[in-house]
Amino acid sequence: MDLKFKNYLILAEEFLLEGDSDKAENLLLKSLKFTNDEDADERISVYFELADIYLKEENYARAKFYFEKILSIKKMAGAFYGLAITNDFIDGDINYSIKNYKRAIELDDDYDRAHYYLAHAYDKIGKTNLAIEEFKKVLAIDEYDFVTYNDLGSIYEIENKNDLAEKFVKKSLEIKADYGRALYNMGVLSKRRATTNWL
Repeated sequence: MDLKFKNYLILAEEFLLEGDSDKAENLLLKSLKFTNDEDADERISVYFELADIYLKEENYARAKFYFEKILSIKKMAGAFYGLAITNDFIDGDINYSIKNYKRAIELDDDYDRAHYYLAHAYDKIGKTNLAIEEFKKVLAIDEYDFVTYNDLGSIYEIENKNDLAEKFVKKSLEIKADYGRALYNMGVLSKRRATTNWL
């Protein structure tokens, strides 16, 4: 690794820690001048850093540009995920997001966030069974993901599968007792239990 490249990266990291993304971005771009075609991994690491900066700045076109640059060098789960999440931020074609979440998962089946957002994409287009499958894959990877337990409970709640809904929302609250969305869902379910026949 070129010493100047390394020094620029160290300085960029310092500015990122201080919240100065403009200076970090400038240093990261300068660092690329000290790489060549043989430094693919170094270039990829910089592209990921730049894409992350642009995502935080809501400059989605630039973020997409760098995720695509990564993929032009190497097929990586994180870059496919990046394309999908960037597309979600701009309310792009949901099928484009689904395609890229699936590509990320093909490269890394344990990519829990890709499974999680793929589940939400499926739910958005009415493919509830596929959404449930993906949420369950998230929980197989991380059994303490209280957000996913609640989201799964929400799907069952909408389908009036109240026992299942209650089971997953309760599990969410067992992990994080003050999780607001789960508390709200439990309130809805408790009211439903009190006022209707529990199906």
